Amino acid sequence: MKYNTLNINFRIGSFIRKHRTLLGISGKNLGKKLNLSQQQISRLERGKTMFSFEIVLHSLNVLDKSLLDLIAEVFYEDACEILIEYQRQQQFNTELALAN
Repeated sequence: MKYNTLNINFRIGSFIRKHRTLLGISGKNLGKKLNLSQQQISRLERGKTMFSFEIVLHSLNVLDKSLLDLIAEVFYEDACEILIEYQRQQQFNTELALAN
């Protein structure tokens, strides 16, 4: 499996902007929730600033998205790999539920 890291900051920023706007959250409100300025949010969403893992995780929490959602939309080179990873995750969740 290969991850596509070309223009990664721009692609993560686009993911965040897409899901922020789908939820009707302004850049200013997202900034407040992440303790960042609207200008910092704008720079992140345009790929002008590097993301920290902490900002990515906080953003995912605010947007009610998972790391798997981010990985599936942003990192995979081959769309078939998304389905394979999803099936692995579903199998893991099923096994975990049965174990409890």
